[in-house]
Amino acid sequence: RQHQMCIRDSDITVIKLVQELKLKFSVCLSTQASLLNSRAVKFWQSLGVTRVVPAREATREDLKRISKTGIEIETFIHGAMCTSISGKCILSNYVTNRDSNRGGCAQICRWEFASQDKPNFTIMPKDLNMVPFIKEEMGMGVKSFKIEGRMRSIYYIATVILSYRKMIDAANNNTCLLYTSDAADDLIGV
Repeated sequence: RQHQMCIRDSDITVIKLVQELKLKFSVCLSTQASLLNSRAVKFWQSLGVTRVVPAREATREDLKRISKTGIEIETFIHGAMCTSISGKCILSNYVTNRDSNRGGCAQICRWEFASQDKPNFTIMPKDLNMVPFIKEEMGMGVKSFKIEGRMRSIYYIATVILSYRKMIDAANNNTCLLYTSDAADDLIGV
């Protein structure tokens, strides 16, 4: 049985070690490698990477070009969008000593900040919600979907997973569960 190892950032040393030791791992490159184009994907493929998680900032066109390389694609479909490029934020570490690059993001961008002469504000972008694009992403060759659930309730995670599971199954079966369906509506207000 082949195991999968996800490489965080762009650690060429670990990938080379897997090759040298002839370990039976399929290697997945994390979103923190900030992959946005097919040239970068081809470079990582040449080192033995078999699956990539493109940066959350990747556009539809980026994903289409990346899919033409033949590599497996895993992509984010729901949850927080980092204010930094694919989780490379240092704000969490600076304010709370929790390193976002090691899974400890305190989501400082969601905090409300006070201003002396203006209304309070956050620096948070809107959350990612790819409900209308599930079938399209599947058609582009996306093999696995990621749901960001850091600092979320079990109810939130269960609702989001169930909703997407219904939509993915409907797309696979060519049935008519789309954006306006009950599954998508479940996500509103979670």
